[in-house]
Amino acid sequence: MSKKKTLGLVVFFVFVAVVAGGLFWWNSTRVVVGNSSDYIITDIGDGAQTVSNDKAGLSFDVPAGWIVEKIEELEGFITIYTTNTKSLKSDTIEPPLENGCFIAIAIIYKEMNFEEMEEEINDMHFGLGVKSEKFETITINNQQALKNTYDTVFMGKGTAIYIPNKNKFYSFATYAGPKNEEKCLQDFDEFINS
Repeated sequence: MSKKKTLGLVVFFVFVAVVAGGLFWWNSTRVVVGNSSDYIITDIGDGAQTVSNDKAGLSFDVPAGWIVEKIEELEGFITIYTTNTKSLKSDTIEPPLENGCFIAIAIIYKEMNFEEMEEEINDMHFGLGVKSEKFETITINNQQALKNTYDTVFMGKGTAIYIPNKNKFYSFATYAGPKNEEKCLQDFDEFINS
């Protein structure tokens, strides 16, 4: 075997070992602190539901007639959506939407200020083909929050509210079908301010 081939094989195996070691280290240092089982969905009569997550200190009422769904694959993630919600790209309910209203609720267990949140959000949106994005500080129930309005190639238009709470922040993001945008934003505002 020639020296070039031998050197190439050695470099390849060192590269594979470094990548495998890095993945092992990343996985061993990663702390999963949220789980979809943290959410308790309670029927409170007449079709109304409440969702609570005692671990995260979060509870909310589901708008009347909306569907609640825990997302088992993602840590601490739950969605609520109208019965007429339909996705453009798949059989599952996910943005972009053809019709309906959709709200995704997540707990991000990381202490950050608004500037750090903007950086984190920009990192999350990086691969989505951002066409436009705007950040602003708002007040919800006498608490400062970060509002992010965006339009992406892969998820469409969205509005997200991030509310800090000690070593975590709550994330609420809404998406709407093109014909439902105005109504969905009204419902989202009522939901956020309740």
